[in-house]
Amino acid sequence: LARDHPRLFLTRFDFGALRQAQNSEAGTRLYRPPGILKGTPPPPEGPPKRAGWTWELDSQAMPCLLQGALDVQDRVEAIRRHILAICEYDQWLPEGWSYSTSDLDLDAAYMLHGTAIAYDWLYYYFTEAERKTIREKLTHQARIMFEASLLHRMYWSRTVQQNHYWFDNYAIGVAACALYGEV
Repeated sequence: LARDHPRLFLTRFDFGALRQAQNSEAGTRLYRPPGILKGTPPPPEGPPKRAGWTWELDSQAMPCLLQGALDVQDRVEAIRRHILAICEYDQWLPEGWSYSTSDLDLDAAYMLHGTAIAYDWLYYYFTEAERKTIREKLTHQARIMFEASLLHRMYWSRTVQQNHYWFDNYAIGVAACALYGEV
């Protein structure tokens, strides 16, 4: 798995069972792929006030893996546009968004989580230049969040029973697993 993708939460060896489950009676009743990301990517001049939509990048990428959707190429292209746009931001969250430092709280963790999973699951859909861009941004964002968690720069790093602590640290781990062996 160190040299293969996807490897986060599932592998290529799981696709057959997932497709079979999707096509089962229960699967056809219960599984509905979400609509494709609509509109243009986030604005190129900087991040929106909230970035919770990036939480759903895994839901967007799943139909691409299952290849049951007729719109796989359109879906991949929408994901690619959105991810590459946010990878161009100097900061993932605007200044003043959080208590003291931007890029170090839940919405940044949502971006880290969603981008890392989409990078891993759709790895072979991205060009090498795109993968390099995404890798560099994931590395940068995960590093600053990791350092904040160790240095207690954010309130959540000292409160282990707090949801921000759990999700922010989880997102760091997801990014690390997505980049394992590459960075």
